[in-house]
Amino acid sequence: MRCWVRWAESAANAARITMLAILTPIVITLPRAISSGRVSPAIMRALPTTNKTAIAPPITTSASKPPDAAGVRVNAVRAAGVMAQMLSLFDRADQHYQDSLKLAYRADEPVLIAAANHNLGTLRKDQGRFEEALNYFDESSHYQPPDLLKFHWQSKADTLQRLGRLDEAKVLYEKAMALNQRIGDEEGYAHTLRGLAEIACHKGDADTAEQLLRENEVICRRLNHARGLSWTSQLFGSVAKLRDDWPAARDHYNDALVQMETMGDAWGQCNVLTALGHLSIAEGDYTLALLNLQKAQEGWHKLGATLTPYEQAEIEAGIEQCRRHLTDPASVIDVL
Repeated sequence: MRCWVRWAESAANAARITMLAILTPIVITLPRAISSGRVSPAIMRALPTTNKTAIAPPITTSASKPPDAAGVRVNAVRAAGVMAQMLSLFDRADQHYQDSLKLAYRADEPVLIAAANHNLGTLRKDQGRFEEALNYFDESSHYQPPDLLKFHWQSKADTLQRLGRLDEAKVLYEKAMALNQRIGDEEGYAHTLRGLAEIACHKGDADTAEQLLRENEVICRRLNHARGLSWTSQLFGSVAKLRDDWPAARDHYNDALVQMETMGDAWGQCNVLTALGHLSIAEGDYTLALLNLQKAQEGWHKLGATLTPYEQAEIEAGIEQCRRHLTDPASVIDVL
């Protein structure tokens, strides 16, 4: 067990070093590229993020003209916030987003106001301040052009789902899906497929979830969408767990964990570690379960993220269940 933990930590450190090497030039150039409208969609898809919500909706003031000097300034400040949020530097991201919101209101540019509010919404969701997140998403929607409302619907649905408000989330995912189909946004369409698949998993409908995930997987592979594929792997693990196929579930979860480590997605890693912890409980391996659940808990604490009451209760119940079955849980903590 100790060897396995040391190997995992070494692999994670190597992934962090690799990601730092990848991100360093991007950190330097991304703000200028986003503000000028020249950033590649492929680069944006490859960047790590703390969760599955898109945190950087379109930032040009219209389809036909580039942003003016005020718009360039707003977008540059937002870009700095996006990078800070992707690296889980929440306080720094908050300051950049608040500054960009003030500048956007001063410029009186609706799309920039919408984008800044959207960014603050995704940040509040990462921080576990869910009602504030919903308020920011709603404020953003007042300024969004009709074809960009999908960002509002998708982000709000992601938040509602975490709050356990599944039926409300499903309605918004379906609205976003229809709009994504109409305007030909494959990436957005795949996002809604994954969201609906996750709701199906929560409701115990493995067949519907798998059908949605298969369609989503084809799109993500065609787009080479790393974040989407990592989320897909985790959801396939949930489908396998619903079917009591524990070896397949573990394989999918481990695939997702490696993908998220490679991208530097700390929030996603915590989420998968929690899933692996509960899977180990089902398998009766309480030592491994406690290791994974405590690593997830520690990771969220380092991120400054707050879980929903349901999520917090679930992970605490899992840890307590492990402790009841182990004679010396402190020895497991020492391994960490």
